[in-house]
Amino acid sequence: MMKMTRLLFFGLLLVVALFACENDDSYVGIGVEEPSVALNPKGDSVIVKTKGGFWTVYAVYEEIADTIVEHVNRDFLDTVLINGFTIIKMDKNVFVKVDPNNTGGDRKINIKLMKAHNQDYLTITQAKNE
Repeated sequence: MMKMTRLLFFGLLLVVALFACENDDSYVGIGVEEPSVALNPKGDSVIVKTKGGFWTVYAVYEEIADTIVEHVNRDFLDTVLINGFTIIKMDKNVFVKVDPNNTGGDRKINIKLMKAHNQDYLTITQAKNE
């Protein structure tokens, strides 16, 4: 009788654990809603929404010619300024502003957002200003 009760208890516990792990809609990662944005060469800005909060701008990867330069936000600041790009964390949103692109070439940055062990990227492109 005791063995049967114990077996029934562990079987029920296993079924509950399996259903608890399946389709967990309560988890909200970063969820960048618009992962790639092209901005005006004359200067522009955008607000990109995310589904979750409590993330930080971890790094910005700037493509210069054929080289990728990594700018790490070691102090986890809410505002990051990099070569004509302004990136601001606003609650669950990312505000990105770009100056006019007078570099003579297209510009592109990838913004890495981190939340614990989860990450998401936002890509900003800007054509050269004619």
